[in-house]
Amino acid sequence: MEYGSVLPLFEFCPASLSMNQIEPVYRRGVALVRNFNTGNMLRWLGVYDSASQTIGFITGQRLEGESFREAVQREVAWSLDVDRQTDFLISKMAQLNLEFVDALIDGANAKHYHVAFYNVEIYREKVLRKITAREGFIWVTSEEICAGRTKLGIKFDPELTALVKKSDVIQHWESADSIQRNEY
Repeated sequence: MEYGSVLPLFEFCPASLSMNQIEPVYRRGVALVRNFNTGNMLRWLGVYDSASQTIGFITGQRLEGESFREAVQREVAWSLDVDRQTDFLISKMAQLNLEFVDALIDGANAKHYHVAFYNVEIYREKVLRKITAREGFIWVTSEEICAGRTKLGIKFDPELTALVKKSDVIQHWESADSIQRNEY
């Protein structure tokens, strides 16, 4: 295969799957909104979905001509009602860009996944307080995300938990007291 050539979708499929077992594409940018101002421990912003009673992250589907980064930037600004120019910083490159075909959840059909994870940091304490006061948002630890439920027993979206585990984009130990702030 030559450099720059494109593999057909079936090249990404595990041998045990046929093409008719693959559901539509799951293509999203995922915002990993980080907060180090919670007792000097790293926390991630979760979004509570009252319909499914699970926690997820802010995600954005790409619009025509838009990058994953632009989709995440748009969705963070809209979801949190913050100014994309002054209230948060999104990493210039994805922490991880992942594309694969798999059935991440037991009993589900395989999907073609294409996800890009971006670190997002809120600039100002005032904006952090505004987000924390809003209903539907919850700061969670890495350990809770990796375990698939909070210490209060609220479950995470199973697909999100599976993506985090498959990608290793968040490690259970990252919210420990000794973790120092990483710069972009």
